[in-house]
Amino acid sequence: MQRKHTISYAVLILLSATLVGLANAASTDRLQSGTTIYIGAEAGNDWPPFKFFKRENDKITGEIVGYNIDVLNDIFSKHGIKHHFRPYPFARCLVYLTSGEKIQMLLPVSLNKERKSKYLISDRVYTTTPCYFYLKRNFPNGLNLKSPDDVLAYSEICGRHGYNYVNFGLENNNVERYSKDFEALVGMLKKDRCNIVLARLEVIAGHALIGKSYLDDEIGYVPVPGVPPESFHFMISKNYPHGDELLKIINAGILRLRKQGRLKEILKKYIP
Repeated sequence: MQRKHTISYAVLILLSATLVGLANAASTDRLQSGTTIYIGAEAGNDWPPFKFFKRENDKITGEIVGYNIDVLNDIFSKHGIKHHFRPYPFARCLVYLTSGEKIQMLLPVSLNKERKSKYLISDRVYTTTPCYFYLKRNFPNGLNLKSPDDVLAYSEICGRHGYNYVNFGLENNNVERYSKDFEALVGMLKKDRCNIVLARLEVIAGHALIGKSYLDDEIGYVPVPGVPPESFHFMISKNYPHGDELLKIINAGILRLRKQGRLKEILKKYIP
């Protein structure tokens, strides 16, 4: 009888240890408070008011600020999650995001079929207004366009190198994408090397935050006809073990901020 009790007691201890081990394993499989998420940020590229490098005494610092960062800080702080930005060229950001090793997440981008299939996509973080920009002296009566395809009648439609213009209602190969930055892009327009430039209104306007005012009396603009506001989304690596959980945390945070009206408040901080 004593031996049976001894065996039963040993089995009980083993079972308890197993359950504790399983519980600990389950806890380590979750996204823990204090975890650091490495986020890709396109190197050397300002995207105000959503993401740009802070200036001090007209000099660029290494600190990234803007709407996206404020949104992330609010969401992650509620879960004790830390984050660190790693600047790379955009094409490399996508490569590293696919593997999930050097970065697990990317600041909001516009979407296309390839991105939707390769990465975990968050809910909408913000929207921009796709616009045509032109010189008023070349089009004194403005642009009378009924659909995105109508712009193809004007040769030399220009955009930024590597940027996605599918959400402008055009194929990317219809756009001359040579300009490395907005300064070069606007310069191409003013030198008559481009008839029409494609850009997001909020981003062009946001450059005033970094001392670059591109909206002057020479330039006119009009929203792309028949095209809805373009949405931007965080992208998360499918190879990050906590990707699904991270996506849920971000989406819940975006929903909370939207219901509270905080997303509008944060944007007004940068563009009154």
